[in-house]
Amino acid sequence: MRITKKLQIAALVALSLTMASVCSAQSDAPYTEGPVWNVTMVKAKPGIAATPQDFDILLMVESKNMAALDNGREKFDPIARKIVGPTDQQQAMAVKRLDIREIIGTKIMREITLK
Repeated sequence: MRITKKLQIAALVALSLTMASVCSAQSDAPYTEGPVWNVTMVKAKPGIAATPQDFDILLMVESKNMAALDNGREKFDPIARKIVGPTDQQQAMAVKRLDIREIIGTKIMREITLK
């Protein structure tokens, strides 16, 4: 029974290693993944958009990949404090911006390149 158990474990390890090598192999997808974009659609006041539901400003921020977005607050809070000031000043500025614009929506999208 011990030999059977050892063979089962060995087979399981071999299968795991095979699956790991298959998973790390290059993808068969017809595209390669590119950078990630954080897109914000803004409507300026008074409206100059094509329709009442449309945006007229598109803000796009590019990141190398999704991992670059990890720990964003730790990365960007010091920059915001240096440029704008403490959190209460940042919030006051954000509220003032509501007088001149409306955020229609945001999206995170990945750029792909077809093979």
